[in-house]
Amino acid sequence: MDIIENYELENFEDIFENSLRVLEKNSLENIKLDSGIIEVSNMIIYLAKNHEDYSCIFNEELNEESFLNILEELNKYIGRRTISVLQMNRAVKKYTGLKGKKLHLMKNYWKWNENSVYEYIKSGIFSNSPVLMITWNFKNKDFQNKWLCIIGMRKFEDGEIEILVTTGKERKVLDLKEWIEGKSLYKGLIYYK
Repeated sequence: MDIIENYELENFEDIFENSLRVLEKNSLENIKLDSGIIEVSNMIIYLAKNHEDYSCIFNEELNEESFLNILEELNKYIGRRTISVLQMNRAVKKYTGLKGKKLHLMKNYWKWNENSVYEYIKSGIFSNSPVLMITWNFKNKDFQNKWLCIIGMRKFEDGEIEILVTTGKERKVLDLKEWIEGKSLYKGLIYYK
């Protein structure tokens, strides 16, 4: 099946690989890893490195020490089980505001259907912004109760849409229709510009 649309963030791989190295080398017992903190850290670093307006939020060289620092700082604002877009947005705005520049949330005033969700994600990727996704109590165990960081997507001739995500520990592909139509207690998307 031919791909008719393909979008992916540039330069995200280095940020993701750095977070993997940190996770492999450190136990991080005091960090709430299931709270979305890794995905949010990667998103914030990406925005700071790729948008001059946000460079003050993370203006260090990306390495193990600087990543551990951002995790420790964010850990103060992100709850143990941050399960809603509102909770995450509050934490992100508080953290980035203290760093000198609040991120601007792009709200989603759309009906919950495949096309509008696709357009929202595409808008984030076009804005050179990772899109955060939450799926609470999703049937697919690989994506259940997780924050994901959407870094790209592909649309095929037959209309199928795959989204490329990082889970904090790995890259995965998720069928957008499965996510939208799958039963879940809570779903949400956010990105910043």
